[in-house]
Amino acid sequence: MEGIVEGEARGEARGEAKGSASQIIEIIENIMSELQCPLEKACKAAGKTVSEYRQSEQICGKV
Repeated sequence: MEGIVEGEARGEARGEAKGSASQIIEIIENIMSELQCPLEKACKAAGKTVSEYRQSEQICGKV
C-alpha cells in the first residue's frame, strides 16, 4: 500500500510540473506571437529566463 501511495504522489508531482511547464511555454509563445519578438525578449516580458523556457520544453517533451 505504501508503494502505491508513493507512486501516486510522484505521478501527481510530475503532472503538476508538466502543467506548470506547459503554462510557461504557452505564455512565452503567445508573447512572441503577439509582439512579434524574439524568445529572449518574450522571456523577459514574462519574467522568465530562456533557461526556464528550455527546461519547460524538456519537461513537456517539445525538444
